[in-house]
Amino acid sequence: EWAVAYRDRLRPRLVRGGYSTDRAGWWEKVDMGKLPACWGGEVAATRMELMRHPQICTVYCHGNVNKLVAMGRLQPDEKGNVEILDAFWVDPSGDLAPDILVYADLISSGVERNLETAKELYAARIEQQFA
Repeated sequence: EWAVAYRDRLRPRLVRGGYSTDRAGWWEKVDMGKLPACWGGEVAATRMELMRHPQICTVYCHGNVNKLVAMGRLQPDEKGNVEILDAFWVDPSGDLAPDILVYADLISSGVERNLETAKELYAARIEQQFA
């Protein structure tokens, strides 16, 4: 239920914008420890070794994103494959968004492969947190 509420109510208010880049695999070289940001969605699932090739890069930011935009040579593009959102949780530390948020990103996409990955994530990392 939380994932659906997140998709419908909170996520639309967090979107800073869409971007595209001509650099394939650019996200692999980005050190989020040096940025006020972390990965969500498909990239986070890839970093958790639950997915192989992310198609959409979701980034949650905690401030200015100019350094990230420059590193990825990101160009504003509302239909691009990079989405930047505001981080909204209290302790935005680490390279990856919280597991439940990554799960919500995957579910929200409606893409079949992401739905399967979300199920794996839930079973591997989330279910025991709610047991």
